[in-house]
Amino acid sequence: MKSSITFLAALSSLMFAAHCQVVAQTPCWVPPASLVSWWTADTNARDLYGVNNPSAVKAVMLVPAEVGKGFTFGVGGYIDIPHSSTLANQEFTWDAWVKPEGPGPNDDSDGSVILEQGIDKLHVSVAVRWRANPDDRSLFIFGDVNSELIVSNDTFPPGAFYFVAGTYDGTTFRLYVNGALEGTFTEAKTIPYSNETWEIGSTGPISRSEGYPRTFNGIIDEVEAFKGAFSQATIQAIYEKRGIGKCKAPVVPTPTSLSFAAQTVGTTSAARTVTVVNNRDTTITMDGVSFTGSDPNDFAESSTTCSSTLGGRKRCTVSITFTPQATGTRTAVLNVKDSASGSPQSVSLSGKAVGGVCSPRGTECAPYSPPCCPGLECRLAGNRAFCEPAASQNVGGQNTYERAHKGGDRTPILKDRLPDEWW
Repeated sequence: MKSSITFLAALSSLMFAAHCQVVAQTPCWVPPASLVSWWTADTNARDLYGVNNPSAVKAVMLVPAEVGKGFTFGVGGYIDIPHSSTLANQEFTWDAWVKPEGPGPNDDSDGSVILEQGIDKLHVSVAVRWRANPDDRSLFIFGDVNSELIVSNDTFPPGAFYFVAGTYDGTTFRLYVNGALEGTFTEAKTIPYSNETWEIGSTGPISRSEGYPRTFNGIIDEVEAFKGAFSQATIQAIYEKRGIGKCKAPVVPTPTSLSFAAQTVGTTSAARTVTVVNNRDTTITMDGVSFTGSDPNDFAESSTTCSSTLGGRKRCTVSITFTPQATGTRTAVLNVKDSASGSPQSVSLSGKAVGGVCSPRGTECAPYSPPCCPGLECRLAGNRAFCEPAASQNVGGQNTYERAHKGGDRTPILKDRLPDEWW
């Protein structure tokens, strides 16, 4: 009875594994091609993509933040970014991680600037702010500072990091904090972008000169501008990455690890796909893939859409199959080779191999044993034969391949050099 229960449990486990596979996702969030500019603050104030670099930076320091480092601003600090058509999008998403530490120099209901482009004293193209007075709320402004704005439903006290995002899809403005919708404002309009500089951490030169710098007191990190309005699900996904953040490497394979379901030795799995993302604006050269690690021969490239080059912000795919050569856990590493820094990019591969109706490589050929797996044949090694990769052998000037096993097995072998007991 006990052996029956054990057998059924093992069978159940095998059937479950045969129908399931685990695909590990890329730890960081892979940016889409709609990402225009990204001021990461990790090493300087420049745009990671070099599209919208600052024209002036003053009293800005880099300090530990939610994702790597972030900007903090001294007295009169600011980051000026020239106006650009690439930032003047009629549908957009702006986001950033922020940690308010208290009131700024202008402690009023208009708050302190996270990011904005001003038009005049009473109008902005787009602005995201936080205010200490009177209620620790986030603000999303898109026109008249008194009437075209969203004030967050919830309060966000100083001392913690918050992920703030403002979107517009052509009809509705939305403010999100930590992935939650904090307010909407329905208005179909053409956003009147100005020739004023974009700002991180303060107002523009004119307002600063008039005594309203609205310098942010705290840390601003990972400021990003996207074309198009993100859904709440996308914003939530970015928020949930928290300190891991978005992928910053020039080339990103996704997923970064791939596990195959249980596969019978000698049989080939369905193909699984790895996507290769060029995370920069420049074209790179693709130099193919290779497999290394413990069991590189168990995995193979079955097809690919990657050609000799991959354009900026483009993607291609590599399809991988698993053909285990022996039982147990089998592992290897897929290496994607290209001209970008950090090449090759690696993807960990693993799969569970279970016994089946053929003998894997290295198995001794014996009467009534399963035939060699596809691509293998019984090869002599002294007075013994083992399943090894198929290759023509010649004895006495002629090939004498015959059936190796009693009972009809068709594995080719050299009959005249096998013990009599085989026949």
